[in-house]
Amino acid sequence: MRKDVLNYLELIKDEIGLLNKSELARRLNCDPRTIERYINDTNTESRKPREIKSKIDDFKEKIIDKVDTLGSNSMSIFKYIQEKGYDGGYHTVNNFIKNYKNEQIKRVTMRFDKSLGLQAKVDCNETLTMINSEGETFNINIFLILLGYSRLRYIKLTTDKTQKTLLQCLIESFKYFEGVPKEIIIDNIPSVIDRHKTTFENVTIHKNFENFSKNAGFEVITCNPYRAEIKEKTSTLDKLTKRLNLYNKEFDTFDDLNNIVTKFNDEINNEISEVTYEIPVIRYLKEKGHLNPLPPIDILL
Repeated sequence: MRKDVLNYLELIKDEIGLLNKSELARRLNCDPRTIERYINDTNTESRKPREIKSKIDDFKEKIIDKVDTLGSNSMSIFKYIQEKGYDGGYHTVNNFIKNYKNEQIKRVTMRFDKSLGLQAKVDCNETLTMINSEGETFNINIFLILLGYSRLRYIKLTTDKTQKTLLQCLIESFKYFEGVPKEIIIDNIPSVIDRHKTTFENVTIHKNFENFSKNAGFEVITCNPYRAEIKEKTSTLDKLTKRLNLYNKEFDTFDDLNNIVTKFNDEINNEISEVTYEIPVIRYLKEKGHLNPLPPIDILL
């Protein structure tokens, strides 16, 4: 819309009938038809742009639901909504999901609290493949829990992501910490979240995991898988992966790998933290007394 044309015509509105449209067009450097359209259409200035509805609009709520509650990728969601009647392209879906995730990360306000004994963050999504000295392949998962105040870590390798394995890792971490943090932040993973009962508005924790958390004395805080990452957690996993890769095709058993991890765990807890600029095992001495007491192990099993 040419605002300058509208403004000029408004100034000379009482003389428009006396002026030649071609002359007006020459003065305003536009087509005479533009002058005629603006003179004849008295509502030009108040006209709103035509709203164009995208093919994806009717499916946005379903897409967000699948991304938030299931962590589904773009292709699986594209195939899913095609079955529901979507007839647009894959790139439209992929771009919408990328933009949505980026926007959510910007809007994240929940921080990893550094209060004494309050929070810990669990990560068990990292996986890698290792081959031993005899050519046997091991598909390995890394369990990591990080205390918020001291930045003390407990790391263990597992061979599956079942709920039973996750609970066992948590019990071992509580023994290592000699206490239980009051809150544990964990991703929306299948061993924690009941997918059948979880909706877009409400996340439902598996009954077994909920009972475990109550008996252990911690509150579960779930978060989306695309949350902004905690700096130290990411760097720890990166360092560990590089350390383990050095032993690819040289180790014999799974226990050999866990021995490497145990040694790495001790080293990383005695190095200066990137966040606190202090050594985790020293800060832990102050945090230890603020953790909830370690419950009897038999009630957790």
